[in-house]
Amino acid sequence: MRGAPAPTSTGAYLAAVPPDQRAALQALRETVLDVVPGAVECISYGMPAFRLDGRAFCYFAAARSRISPPN
Repeated sequence: MRGAPAPTSTGAYLAAVPPDQRAALQALRETVLDVVPGAVECISYGMPAFRLDGRAFCYFAAARSRISPPN
């Protein structure tokens, strides 16, 4: 995703990711939203992230041959 404009939403980020990676990241997205009540999606450091009480607690991203694990 280097050289592309910075995404403004998680949906925009996922739309630019290859389908196989998109499926894995979407599954992670849905899991976090199901497990963490009150989690709010955002973009931070150019990656989709989740905030709770104003603090980011999980980022995720796609790379050429892998996806990053949640932190």
